[in-house]
Amino acid sequence: MQAGSPDVEIPAAHTIDWLASAKDALCGIRLLDAAYREVATHYGIGGSVWSKKVHKAMRTEIFGAVQEHRKVVHPLFPLLCPSRPLHRRLASAGKAAFLMQRFRCKRPCLRLTLERVSAFGSEVEEVVRNTPGPMLFSKRDAATLNYFLQYPRGTMTGWRLRDDSPRLRGFAILNQRIEEGVKCGRIVDCFIDSRDPALWHAAFTELSQRLTEGGVDIIRSYSSTPWVAAALRDSGFHPVREAEVTLRDPQRLVPRGIPWMLSMMEGDHAIL
Repeated sequence: MQAGSPDVEIPAAHTIDWLASAKDALCGIRLLDAAYREVATHYGIGGSVWSKKVHKAMRTEIFGAVQEHRKVVHPLFPLLCPSRPLHRRLASAGKAAFLMQRFRCKRPCLRLTLERVSAFGSEVEEVVRNTPGPMLFSKRDAATLNYFLQYPRGTMTGWRLRDDSPRLRGFAILNQRIEEGVKCGRIVDCFIDSRDPALWHAAFTELSQRLTEGGVDIIRSYSSTPWVAAALRDSGFHPVREAEVTLRDPQRLVPRGIPWMLSMMEGDHAIL
């Protein structure tokens, strides 16, 4: 985890998933306790009712929230879900058509150009270094991003974002997967060296266009800051659900009261 600058790093771990025996009610707590001894600062996103009870017992705090957003590309996508009754699929298709009309993409007032990359390099550190603080975010470097591009299914793609200068302004990772017969696009990560919603709007518009060209039916993305949420709305996305962000930070290493940039890159949200 980084606190607004590549020079300020906080050792932290993300509790992605854990499984405990139903016969041993304390097994989950012992698992987490072992993890906490390795790294004191842990955070999590969402979770089951049971996991939330365990985290509360381990003295975690609610630190914020992540909002999931969805953009309808093809409103008839619910008809592709064979596991659902026909009348439910028809009702969902009608709702999707309504959402597509209500949440239309506005024309961006700025322009960004996307460049496809097979691997990231030093440009990642350049963007991170130019990011205005204070702000919390998971560590982003070329090695981490390239790890995602090596996803075995080969569906992850990497992108650089440039303005008309053509100055480098950010980077992004996209993914596509099939969910119950529906082709879903995901903005796994988008990181820009600005908090200007107009610039983020331009980025999400271009990234959505690339996914649309790939034949997706819907697009998903996350927001945890006001400027990203505003940009997603202007790009034709609508809010779907919210998940709590929990934090266990007994040493108080994480600064309070500053934005926390979270994306689908966190944990396994990029692929599941």
